[in-house]
Amino acid sequence: MGTDWTQVEGDVELDWSGTLEEAEFYVANTDVDESFYADYLSVNRVIKVEAEDHTILGTVSVSTDVNASDGEVVTGLGLADGNGIQIFNTPAAKNLRVYLNSLDHGTPSIYVNGVHNKNVYFTPTSTMSAPGKMVNVGSVGLVDGDTLSIRSDFWDADANLDYLEFEY
Repeated sequence: MGTDWTQVEGDVELDWSGTLEEAEFYVANTDVDESFYADYLSVNRVIKVEAEDHTILGTVSVSTDVNASDGEVVTGLGLADGNGIQIFNTPAAKNLRVYLNSLDHGTPSIYVNGVHNKNVYFTPTSTMSAPGKMVNVGSVGLVDGDTLSIRSDFWDADANLDYLEFEY
């Protein structure tokens, strides 16, 4: 069986864990100034959504943070039950990532269409200022038009939300 090589050009972010042999693609030429060829590519597209641009739940607030992706973050996520954000009309996504900061461990909840889906487990960052830590939430089964909420259900660690990435 032959190899079906595809030429790749432009800005490409290559992420994988493990060795090259374990990766899902094999690079024949990786000269950074040239295009390269790969025999398998999995293209992941991402829609970036700023947390502060959506519905505020509870007593969280939007604060200026010059290091945040858009200059602002949602603060006070874990200070009271029900605190969080709600995003209406989400895109379909196979994976969800959350970017946040916290000085403690925390487990805010993810809700899809009002139903608890899973918790977001995060570990402390060195500061409450952005840029934050990326937490890979994984699949939450989002289809176009869903409503997604990230909120504190039980007294939780305080966290600042910067943005989310919907990977499709």
